[in-house]
Amino acid sequence: MSETFFRWDNELLIWINNLATDKTDSFWLGVTNTLVWFPLFLFIVILFFVYFDKNKAILASMFFGGTGFLVLIIKEITKQFFKRLRPCNVEELADSLRILTCKDSFSFFSGHASFSFAIITFTVLVLRHKTKWIYLTWIFPLLFATSRMITGVHFPSDIIVGAIIGALVGILMHSLLEKDWVKLPSFVEKKLKL
Repeated sequence: MSETFFRWDNELLIWINNLATDKTDSFWLGVTNTLVWFPLFLFIVILFFVYFDKNKAILASMFFGGTGFLVLIIKEITKQFFKRLRPCNVEELADSLRILTCKDSFSFFSGHASFSFAIITFTVLVLRHKTKWIYLTWIFPLLFATSRMITGVHFPSDIIVGAIIGALVGILMHSLLEKDWVKLPSFVEKKLKL
């Protein structure tokens, strides 16, 4: 069973990785760079202040940052536990992959996938009743996660598990935020005085 799973994982990776060409390499290297997406993160925080009062916007922004931080901690613990090699470091795959970048760190599960799915799941849940355009932010995790297979640093299973864990963390953080929002008016009145 596990042998079949790993064979499918490898074959799917090779297929996805080879969809890219020399002409698209610079695009995927840009997409995989976290710094490229910082304007999106800033835009999301600005949206919190556009659609909510100051206190709710501050709390949403804190939870937004906390969501990303929490999922990265979970990812790091998981990587140290499983210690799975990245595809770019697996000798048997070297001839079949177009490796655009490589790291010595471990592969399972994808930090890019978990982080992006966590913060966008959280964002969509927070803003879905305010603007339907927020669903377009799903483009970010889809491109971000795909770039990790295109560049040769993650297996499809790393991406799928990362996306699921990220989405669950996003849902959890949103539910915690909603509970805090209910308490917020009285708390602000008594303590914050913002």
